[in-house]
Amino acid sequence: LAISPQFRGFGHSLILGDLPLRGLPRQTILVHQPHLVSPRVNPYSSSNYKYFIVRMVFRHNLRYVGRIIVQSGSMMEQLISTYSELKDRVVVIPQPAPSWLLNRRPGRKRVYDGRLCLFYPAAGYPHKNHGLIARMADMDKKHKQVIDKLVVTLDGPELNKTALTTVSWVKNLGSINANECLEQYSQTDALFFPSFLESYGLPLVEAMTLGLPVVCADLPYARWLCEEEGIYFHPDDPAAAWQAIRELQERLESGWQVNWEQALRKLPADWRLVAKSFAETMGLQ
Repeated sequence: LAISPQFRGFGHSLILGDLPLRGLPRQTILVHQPHLVSPRVNPYSSSNYKYFIVRMVFRHNLRYVGRIIVQSGSMMEQLISTYSELKDRVVVIPQPAPSWLLNRRPGRKRVYDGRLCLFYPAAGYPHKNHGLIARMADMDKKHKQVIDKLVVTLDGPELNKTALTTVSWVKNLGSINANECLEQYSQTDALFFPSFLESYGLPLVEAMTLGLPVVCADLPYARWLCEEEGIYFHPDDPAAAWQAIRELQERLESGWQVNWEQALRKLPADWRLVAKSFAETMGLQ
């Protein structure tokens, strides 16, 4: 990860790939790889040898870094706890929902009818915690009146690695595009998000922007984004997940509506503000 000598005189450089480049001074690095956090700081960060090497390279090249940009306060705290030399060099710049959602916010087609339709848009990485859903299925006889369906987005090989193919209330759409994701958001009652590890949690932002309730893992990344409006559960506990889903059901039946106004205040309204913040961080304005 060395830089060609012809670029070493650059006064400003933005690296979007997480790892600083050797030999390029005063780099600004956008970090969105949560596994850069040490497992000693976040127990859900991978202890795989691959990430051990990635973290070693990251630490070795920090001498070339001017600023680190992350997307959440929780990621900032965990990075500084892992690399103490980053104190006062980490800047939090959140992002809004993607342009495809902001420009075409879908109307609501779903009317809650007593049984919940939930949506979990995530690939099948281990830290996305699809295994919790399979463990929830072992308890579903006690909860069959709660969920109509939980929609997931796994491709064929990812689905085959799970035990979800035999769960009657799990519907897999496979990999979906932006239009299909918008359509699904319009037909769901809430986002279900059990992920162990996120540098940000963009589906949470999408659901908040659309005014959907969020049932999610009780972890710092989700608490930072969703604040008091999220409905939380321990991500290792299927009984706690069912309890949170039942809490959502009870709230909806009482006429409750989620209010994301406070939580959304810390997010930029559009991508122009994100670009402006990046430029200010790099000393370009």
